[in-house]
Amino acid sequence: GSLDHLGLKEALESLISDFEKRTDIIYTYKKSEIPLLDNTTSTAIYRIVQEAITNAIRHASPKRINVGLFFKDGVVSLEISDDGIGFDVEEKKQNGLVFGILGMQERAELVGGRLHIFSKKGKGTTIIGRFPINKS
Repeated sequence: GSLDHLGLKEALESLISDFEKRTDIIYTYKKSEIPLLDNTTSTAIYRIVQEAITNAIRHASPKRINVGLFFKDGVVSLEISDDGIGFDVEEKKQNGLVFGILGMQERAELVGGRLHIFSKKGKGTTIIGRFPINKS
């Protein structure tokens, strides 16, 4: 609902604000101007952010979560990072990625994007998404 009324940047701001009210975590949200995105891409990015923050809260015990949304050279870039407990990415790949991570990757690929996950035990997690945008 908020995506339709507010647009992606403002909907993410509202989402992060809701998480701030429910947790003791410090959030930062940095953004630049982005072009108008189709509903499918906006929804995918929104849901990826929602899932990433939810996973961090549930599993990582972070004190801080940072979200960035930027547009440059025809690509919307998304970055979500936390200072939580982290995990071994290779171990997760060998044992089968957790459902939430797999879902985020599938959402990104569905709209022609790519999602990369970097994490180390004790060092937090960073999720980077790149979404090429065809402006017509």
